[in-house]
Amino acid sequence: MKNVCVLLSLSVLAALSTLAGCSGDSLGAAEGGSHDAPAHRPRGFPEAVQAIRDRLAEFQETGGAANRQFRVRQSQELKDIMQWLPELAAETDLRKADWDNINAASKRMVVIWDETSPRVVNGELRRDDASLAVIEREVDGLQGVVKRISSDPKLPSME
Repeated sequence: MKNVCVLLSLSVLAALSTLAGCSGDSLGAAEGGSHDAPAHRPRGFPEAVQAIRDRLAEFQETGGAANRQFRVRQSQELKDIMQWLPELAAETDLRKADWDNINAASKRMVVIWDETSPRVVNGELRRDDASLAVIEREVDGLQGVVKRISSDPKLPSME
């Protein structure tokens, strides 16, 4: 009976660790785990900032040209990248004040994107959308951090 309890306990622990390891957050790959990160996850903070800039430009250029399902996926992927910014920044040796600014910018961008994305999904986004301009200003601020990272000899190279 004791052996059965031990085996049952080990089975439950194995099942729980398997579930915890496949929780859907993309940390496994970032931490050297066996799970693959989503294809749209940038490999680092500088790449994430550039990906946001590129995707915003693409939305402005294409407007409603792509099919709705594609726009839904692209919109969610952009939000994912915005939300990953603090995590990706934490993988660098940024100063705490820089990380705090990135975290706050990420949250602001996500709030604005949540308001903007329905227009994107419905193909109603205008090139001069004021919400996009606000997000672009946030990205400009993040680009300043990227430049400091790449020019600061005390911080690891981001290449």
